[in-house]
Amino acid sequence: MRRVTVKHYFKNEIDHEWPNIGVFFEERGIVIQVDEYGLVELFEAKMMEGSDDVVLVKEGAEDLSSDNPEFVVNLIIGEAK
Repeated sequence: MRRVTVKHYFKNEIDHEWPNIGVFFEERGIVIQVDEYGLVELFEAKMMEGSDDVVLVKEGAEDLSSDNPEFVVNLIIGEAK
């Protein structure tokens, strides 16, 4: 688990204009992202090639926390499957 900058793909390119911060769970490939308004979302993500602190989220990725609050809690306490 590590603190990262979260960038999203937009129109098949990396959107460098609106990066967010997050916590990346490397073993799961999931990032908990927090935007400038405090909105928390979970996405599947991958480390950006050549970077130790930037992850990339695919364009149109679904927020994994939207209908699964138990998954969010289990991820945080290390029991998500």
